[in-house]
Amino acid sequence: MTSSTLSNNVPGPGGAGGARDPGPGAPGGTGGSAGAVLNSGTLTMLNSTLYGNQVGEGGAGGPDNGVHGGPGTTGGIMNTGGTATLHFLTIASNAGDLNAGGTVKLEGTIIAGSTDGPNCVGTISEEGGYNLDSGASCGLSLGTDKSSVEPNLGPLAANGGPTQTLALLTGSPAIDAGGTSATGCPAIDQRGVARPDGAGDTACDIGAYESQGLG
Repeated sequence: MTSSTLSNNVPGPGGAGGARDPGPGAPGGTGGSAGAVLNSGTLTMLNSTLYGNQVGEGGAGGPDNGVHGGPGTTGGIMNTGGTATLHFLTIASNAGDLNAGGTVKLEGTIIAGSTDGPNCVGTISEEGGYNLDSGASCGLSLGTDKSSVEPNLGPLAANGGPTQTLALLTGSPAIDAGGTSATGCPAIDQRGVARPDGAGDTACDIGAYESQGLG
């Protein structure tokens, strides 16, 4: 998957608990998981944005049973097995951004602002560094990474190109922090804009959006 935006997807709710005789009805079912991406095979994503994806609500308990089911798990990317390789993505404001079961390889990616729980769950195998985590849950450990740093993103909007993106605002720590073509930075961003931005910079930006000269 390349140059794509997955936004505001909501899985289905858990089913309502059915009646049981004798006794109270069954508890409600668990809500749907993986609002944007569920992978158990081989997934590669490049220059893409995941924003505002949710989990399903738990279902209501059956007759005389007030036990609702729990919500689903991870609105962004849920990797349950296999390998997910994520290059220069912007993953932000999902109900859980990244659940790293199986093998998840990360490079040049922003993970920020989970609205439900930590940004990351599980163990990440870094592909090449240059990642940014607005918290500390992703376990970033390379010298080119940034942890507990807010990326300073704009709203999801039409910023050029065929898909909506999250722009880096002036002063974002992701600007000029994504390495160079020699270290794996792609030649263009999600919109098709050249990386680096041609404003005298030799380094590209972290994430799916190239800021075009902002400092």
